[in-house]
Amino acid sequence: MLSWQEVREMQRHGMEIGAHTLTHPDLTRVSRERVEEEVRGSKEQIEEMLGTPAVSFCYPYGCCNARSRDVVRQHFSSACSGRLGLITHKSDRYALERVEAYYLNTDRRFRLMTTGMFPWYLRMRRIPRLVGQAMRRRPN
Repeated sequence: MLSWQEVREMQRHGMEIGAHTLTHPDLTRVSRERVEEEVRGSKEQIEEMLGTPAVSFCYPYGCCNARSRDVVRQHFSSACSGRLGLITHKSDRYALERVEAYYLNTDRRFRLMTTGMFPWYLRMRRIPRLVGQAMRRRPN
């Protein structure tokens, strides 16, 4: 999606660049060996191209399980999951909650972040996601 030149420019402007695997597989559906290759390889590639340590990771599709978290823990200091929410003191450092830009795509929604209503907004937005996840897990 971005060229290395664009990534370097983002880095020069203060953005931390984390890893996201080499080929974007769902890490819950591949072997431990493949998880290791994807995670380690993406870290090595970013560090080689940018000349700085990659310390954070984001799971493709937001999907993680105990095995993928274990591999990521060996290489990174934190990782983002696909769970919609705000980070708290109870958050798992290797499955951190996040708020996707999609949920902030209007000025009104963006301003909502500065109010006490924002956590309620996220809880409300989480309901359809949970229903969708439950429907995908249902046997045919």
